[in-house]
Amino acid sequence: MPPGTTADAAQASPVPTALLPERVQHLLVNERGLTRIVRVDEIEWLETADNYVILHTADSHPLLRQTLSALLEQLGGAFQRSHRRAAVRLASISGIAANDKGDGDILLRSGARAPLSRAYRAALLAHLA
Repeated sequence: MPPGTTADAAQASPVPTALLPERVQHLLVNERGLTRIVRVDEIEWLETADNYVILHTADSHPLLRQTLSALLEQLGGAFQRSHRRAAVRLASISGIAANDKGDGDILLRSGARAPLSRAYRAALLAHLA
């Protein structure tokens, strides 16, 4: 059979689950001598602030010293960029309010809003479909 047929696909072994990287479930945030533990599933959206990322949860907004790009690599596909300075947790989205130019806001289940730019709109909608 030629390469790329179903026989080749059946012979290819999948990557063992033990070798796949685990996704982060908690983030450690240092705040004035205290290390705070923030559960990733409580974060609704992320916002850049220079070399920090604001972790927006329902009840707090701690600052993590890390870039948004590096943090998104650790968090995996649960979060998607919505703006050059923001990313949202897909499970937190309840709707999208767009303006005439394609920009707008992402409505979150808590009632909060995160920015949405037209540059990231199509990719975000594709992840929601």
